[in-house]
Amino acid sequence: MMLPQEVEVWYILPAIRSALCKELASKLSQKDIAKLLGITEPAVSQYIKGKRGSKIKFNEQTKADIKKIAEKLAAKEIHPLGALNYLSKKILMTNVMCQVHMQLDKETPDNCRVCFDKV
Repeated sequence: MMLPQEVEVWYILPAIRSALCKELASKLSQKDIAKLLGITEPAVSQYIKGKRGSKIKFNEQTKADIKKIAEKLAAKEIHPLGALNYLSKKILMTNVMCQVHMQLDKETPDNCRVCFDKV
């Protein structure tokens, strides 16, 4: 059994970082992106080239959110941790997380609502 948090850490967060790196690449150097996001320059390069974080395809709304957040990051209007947390929470509430979870863990029921249920 795979927890939704494992999906988030191994697949969703790398996909968010990848998308942010690609957006930021037109505004900042790879060195500045690495410093901003707290990752290495080689990681930035791999994200931009699609060697990391490329297994998730975001919908148009999420892509627009990522673009807007990247602009705010480049302008230093928001903190990177807040940006990653915001995007992660927003994606958690979409079916992207559920689709990835069901693909990776065949034991996840088709009608799973774990991320949406209150305990």
